[in-house]
Amino acid sequence: MLPEIKSTYLDKLSVPYHTIPGNHDFADASVWKKNFGYEDKYTIEFGDIAFVLANTADTKGTYVCPDNAFIKASLDKFASKKIVLVILHIPPINWTKNDVFTDCPETIELLHSYPNVKAAFHGHDHLLDGVRYTGNKFPHFFDSHIGGNWGTDYKGYRIVEIDEQNTIYTYQVNASQNPVLNSNKF
Repeated sequence: MLPEIKSTYLDKLSVPYHTIPGNHDFADASVWKKNFGYEDKYTIEFGDIAFVLANTADTKGTYVCPDNAFIKASLDKFASKKIVLVILHIPPINWTKNDVFTDCPETIELLHSYPNVKAAFHGHDHLLDGVRYTGNKFPHFFDSHIGGNWGTDYKGYRIVEIDEQNTIYTYQVNASQNPVLNSNKF
């Protein structure tokens, strides 16, 4: 259904968008590239800001640690950037204990090793819509769910804004009613 989702919903957005597979997409790098024009792990740069996106599920939907060699190479490449944000659908640590995936300590160590990596963003744990921390207060942000039938009592999404002074603002939106639910400045 990726072509239908892309043409019916995503391509109608009035802003640029980027995607990363989740565990229900059952897509490998070639399928993702065919549908979106990029593979299931890639980077994006906007001046002094960079994003590292990596897949955390195989084609059967099994949870896997991201490609840490790719993440390390990307973080090394972006060592001079002021802000790097990492996007992983499934977090590298199991906070809810309801899931059946293995923690990824090497991924967490990588995120903690680069001072310009400011946060990681995850969508998998639909019961979570705030922030959790690893290490010395490294933030992992969650965004509830926009689809599906389980999780928070509302459908939501997270906005991230970075101002001219490189202050990062992020807030959770309840798309069912549109109020801001929680916000963070870091």
